[in-house]
Amino acid sequence: MAGVQSEARQIGPYEVVIERRASRMVFGRRRRESLRLSVERDGTLKVTAPLRTSTVLVEEFVLANLDWIKIHKAKAGERLAKSPRKRFVEGELFRFFGEERTLLIEEAEIARARVEVNDEFMIVTVPTGSSAPAVIQQALAKFYDQQARLHIPERVTHFSRQMGVAPSGISFRRQKTRWGSCSSLGHISFNWKLVFAPEAVIDYLVVHELAHLVHANHSDRFWDLVKTNDPECRAHRRWLRDHQLETEFLDRY
Repeated sequence: MAGVQSEARQIGPYEVVIERRASRMVFGRRRRESLRLSVERDGTLKVTAPLRTSTVLVEEFVLANLDWIKIHKAKAGERLAKSPRKRFVEGELFRFFGEERTLLIEEAEIARARVEVNDEFMIVTVPTGSSAPAVIQQALAKFYDQQARLHIPERVTHFSRQMGVAPSGISFRRQKTRWGSCSSLGHISFNWKLVFAPEAVIDYLVVHELAHLVHANHSDRFWDLVKTNDPECRAHRRWLRDHQLETEFLDRY
């Protein structure tokens, strides 16, 4: 990633990923990175720091926060236990538009894998002899991507009319933790992994990004506009936070 220097280092009892970042533009203003500590959902301990921060300063920062790290590492472990890594075998559950479906794997004389969904099952049909986990994973990722591109633009059109705004464009990409963004030019980008979430939660993200066309910040007026168009926005935001780890299987394929 441009403007980012990353390294892994043992500091005290922990392996730490250090990301030194240059300042960046946020809502048209240059934002300087501060020294921040986080425990990722997979348990990775990360320090984000300004680009020229010394290793000594990072080490002192980590060692001064060992109690905080211990607590949040334990919480990450609890989340991982609730959402174990996918093995892409029959019987596993995969969420689509909020509902869990049981994975079924079938083989057929076809050229490429395809995915079908009903109320109960996520059915992946692959070419004969090609049912390896990596093939299933790739097929599911492509399916989620395609479904996002079909569903989300319709919701953008709906809420654009309702809110009296219009984005300059829409695009899709995959990110680990960020669900959407709105540029200073009015271009909205969505994380295609969103189709794992209930439709009401997807609508919340659409409303959230469209609201940035009116308020390029997260001020009270911004949140008032979001709430006007999605009275349950807090619950929907919380749902994404609580279930985000479930999309980890889409991050690498």
